[in-house]
Amino acid sequence: ISIQAESFVSEEINLDEIQKPVNAMAAANALYRAHDYRRAVRFYEMAAKAAEAADPSGRQWALYQIANCLRHEDQEKAIAAYQYMIKEYPSSSWANGALIQQKNLEWLKKNQPVLSKTNQQNDPNQS
Repeated sequence: ISIQAESFVSEEINLDEIQKPVNAMAAANALYRAHDYRRAVRFYEMAAKAAEAADPSGRQWALYQIANCLRHEDQEKAIAAYQYMIKEYPSSSWANGALIQQKNLEWLKKNQPVLSKTNQQNDPNQS
């Protein structure tokens, strides 16, 4: 039997259209590692929902990762997501990390004007 490699290639998959992946957590983790945070959030949300009753530690990780993704896209939403994760699972092993990330973002938000000004003053490329 002669099988051409092209016969295994199907049409392109649109990740934005997937509703029920086989393993949402694996897909989300892969998208996070690929720095595709917007899509990773969507898959982490699916994983968190799927893990709600059956896998509390998986849900905690998914919520933590949603906040980590949002940190790159929308810091206000990330702060809220970290707070939600801490409120829902205060004794989680991820709660301390969430609190640290939340405080870091709050500090950056508060000090951003000063940091921006300092960076501009120290930039050797500025004339």
